[in-house]
Amino acid sequence: MNGTSRWSRMLGKFAAFAGMVVVGGLIAAAPAAAAPVPAAPLFSGWICAGTPVPAGHVITSIRQDSGCGGRSWFVRLPENGLWICESSVPIPSGYVVTAIRQDSGCLGNSWFIRFG
Repeated sequence: MNGTSRWSRMLGKFAAFAGMVVVGGLIAAAPAAAAPVPAAPLFSGWICAGTPVPAGHVITSIRQDSGCGGRSWFVRLPENGLWICESSVPIPSGYVVTAIRQDSGCLGNSWFIRFG
């Protein structure tokens, strides 16, 4: 025998295990670093007329919509060579109007925009 009893060796192992459990619990309970907040997704879809158009978006279609109390707008991000409704005032930065037409899908005029 080496001078330690079987019980003292078992007690030592139990103490080591209990210490690992306590340390593990402290690590798990520590506050995690705040994750970065993802940017809001870009929106494309129907919104009720009169609702603020998301920044940087344009109206490309207008329809009658009883669920919105009258009309709704289809909004999306602008791109080169796109017809937008006249209701999309102001023209997005960096674009110019190159054509205007009567458009039933916009319940009035639509403008053809290109990069300026």
